[in-house]
Formats: sequence, C-alpha cells, structure tokens
Amino acid sequence: MSKQYIVFTGCGKTTWCKSHLNWVDLDIGWYHAEFDSHAVSNMFYFFPRWDYNLLIAGAEETLKFVQYHKNNFRNLLRPNFVPIKVNIIIPSPEMKDEILARIAGRGCEGDVRYLTSVYDQNWKALDNYKDFDTKVYLKPGQYLSDIIDENGEYKPGIDIIYGK
Repeated sequence: MSKQYIVFTGCGKTTWCKSHLNWVDLDIGWYHAEFDSHAVSNMFYFFPRWDYNLLIAGAEETLKFVQYHKNNFRNLLRPNFVPIKVNIIIPSPEMKDEILARIAGRGCEGDVRYLTSVYDQNWKALDNYKDFDTKVYLKPGQYLSDIIDENGEYKPGIDIIYGK
C-alpha cells in the first residue's frame, strides 16, 4: 500500500518527485470540485494500488476532493476500498515569508500572484482540517526531504501530531 501526503505549496514536492521515481506529484488544486470530484476520486482509488506514493498539493480544494472520496457511495461498493490517508505537511506559521519567497523564486508571475493570494486561505484550511491521520509542521529552512524518507516514513526526531 502506498503512502499519501497532502503537502503545502513550496515545501519541495516537485523536487522530491524528480529524484524518487515511485512518487507522484499530484496537483489537483486547479481542478473544479463540482465537476472533477469523481475523476479525482478514481485517481485516489487506483494510485495507491499501483504502489505509487502520492504527494498531493495542499489546497482548500484538495480537502473537498478527499472528503468526496471518503464519502462517495460508489467507492463503498468497490472491492477493497480504502480511503486515502490524510497525512498533512505544512509550513509552520512563521515560515510564510520564506514559503512565499520560494514560490517567487520559481519565476512564473501568474503563479506567484495566484499562490500569494490564496496562501492564507489554503494554509488555514489545512491547519484546521480535523479528519487527518498525521500532521507535521515544517520548521524554518526545512523541506519535505527533511521530514520523510524515500519509503514515505517520517524521519526520526520529527514532531508528529496524530489525529483521529
């Protein structure tokens, strides 16, 4: 069974996937929850069965897709349905300027403007989400590679908050 992490923008998802071939950088934040929920739920159903680990871009929309997947009655009829794990990795509150600088360093002005405008909304949505399995706050200067190993296990010494 694969590992699934919902990871906030600017934490190193794409860089991680470039050097770890069994990991997928799944950016569903651009999808529309009303129209694309069933398609995303299918991805959530199949990807873990193919031994790919998922790094799902953390946004408010992402949580809507996760809830749809968990509550979709069609999934409950599927053989061996297992809802995805909600392991959240977000920057600590004092990292906002650092994360925005990382995003700005990518150079795409449209993305920078958009991600800057939704930063607080997405951060609060992930931080306040109650139905999670684990949650980790990055410390200043940390990236995803400082939190998990190549197998998707938390590294020693990481402060993990356990949910439900």
